[in-house]
Amino acid sequence: MKEQIKELLKGTDINLINVMNVNYKPHPFMITRHHITKSSGMYLDPNVHPCGSEGCNLSHAEHTSDKVVVLQWKKGTENDEIDRVLKLIVDEVGEDKFDGFTFIEPE
Repeated sequence: MKEQIKELLKGTDINLINVMNVNYKPHPFMITRHHITKSSGMYLDPNVHPCGSEGCNLSHAEHTSDKVVVLQWKKGTENDEIDRVLKLIVDEVGEDKFDGFTFIEPE
């Protein structure tokens, strides 16, 4: 997704800073030695054991977060241009691929 957004932003005054998860509910899922020993094959399976955070017995699927696109634009960028680019990202990437935008103060 990052590369796709970077490509969409070429030629604009808007920069992609990051795509990241925030607002973990109830907290980030914690991997423990049980996940390592119970996983088969080369890849770690988070579903073989509940969360390793003390007192948490929730599954991997019960831990959620919001994915946000972090953007920054140059001072003086017109609101119409910002709006156009945000709509372009939603249309091209898909509104189901992330939960929203967050912005860093303009350069």
